[in-house]
Amino acid sequence: MVVAISLFIVRTALHQPTVFAVNTTTIARPSPIFPTDHQAHPDFAEWWYFNIINQVADSSGTSRELSHLISFSRIGNQSGLLTSTYNSNTKEFEENTYQGTLTVSTAGNLKIAFQGSDNTVHAVFKRISATDFTLEGETPEMGTFTFQMKSSNFDNPIKWGGTGIINVFKENDTTYYSVPDLETTGTIDLAPEEQYVVSTGKTWMDHQYFSQKGSSDWLGHYWLSFHTSEGDHYGFVTQEFTSGFKNTYWVKYSKKINQHLSGTDGSITATADNEDQYPKSLKLNIPSLHLELIISPTSMNQVYTPPIQTEFFEPSALFSGTISGKNFTGQGFFETHLKGSRSSPANSDGDFDVDCDVDIYDYNLFSQHYDQINCQFNLIDDCKVDDDDLKRFLELYGNSCQ
Repeated sequence: MVVAISLFIVRTALHQPTVFAVNTTTIARPSPIFPTDHQAHPDFAEWWYFNIINQVADSSGTSRELSHLISFSRIGNQSGLLTSTYNSNTKEFEENTYQGTLTVSTAGNLKIAFQGSDNTVHAVFKRISATDFTLEGETPEMGTFTFQMKSSNFDNPIKWGGTGIINVFKENDTTYYSVPDLETTGTIDLAPEEQYVVSTGKTWMDHQYFSQKGSSDWLGHYWLSFHTSEGDHYGFVTQEFTSGFKNTYWVKYSKKINQHLSGTDGSITATADNEDQYPKSLKLNIPSLHLELIISPTSMNQVYTPPIQTEFFEPSALFSGTISGKNFTGQGFFETHLKGSRSSPANSDGDFDVDCDVDIYDYNLFSQHYDQINCQFNLIDDCKVDDDDLKRFLELYGNSCQ
């Protein structure tokens, strides 16, 4: 998830408040419209980001998992391509970021193309039809790759914040949506002796564009996305400032019933061996989804070192826990450059504005969503805000976490 002020980084927040020659005025914008807003937005810093987990087999039939990040980015007049590969069998990890030329065309169908400045690196994401896509290219980290991807929801993605407009550094400074369900097959040729066929794969695609430089009181963020064994897809992000955690968002897509949900509650706890190391586990709690889970990186060496940025940690990860009391497992990624152990405060049921008190301000928020499908303001585990939730809210009224 979400904002990066830097050319070479990732989503959801940047790793350092490095200043680039970009528009730093918050620009009023409508909720994204599709397919129009898949295109480039020259007035903003922007990237298209792919988190990929592939189950592959080599020529001998030996199976393994390969995880990749591919990020097309453009900030001002600088364009970049980040690529990586993590091998689950050997635990080897390679990553790099390249400068070059990025072109985005929507003539006919969407095409995002990067050409490295030395002409040895290239990558292209292309829409073939309403549901079919290709992602192909060649980099030292990924070899020569050709992926075929399918999604019936490309023009109906999940919008963070419900509208696709969220706060990162400033109010409404970021447009952010995700296509979480790109089913992936294809081939990867890392070397003559390392040729793989992708039997099944899952790709989470983010598109984000923003108009704010970093805030001096911003410390960092946690972002994650994962796919469950039940076929659901979840994303979460929260920002940490010197005053504490805020600008928290989650999204969920249930493919079986084609349901999109979003909310703004949740807390995260990071555990590290010491203050100079990245977290070896995360614990996520989202009360409105009745979700509790543990996130474990597949290795601790998946660290990215962009040429002009602070390094960051974005490992593929295993997810396990409960949703509404039912056990589940999943796969995905998390991302942070925050080291050490830390914890965001958990808000209590009914404390919708996360100020530690269940009061009239929470009631005003609750009443605005009465008789709607909205998991964030639902207290009885059916996502419908109704009389049962009102009864429960009145029982909680007056509670405080102090």
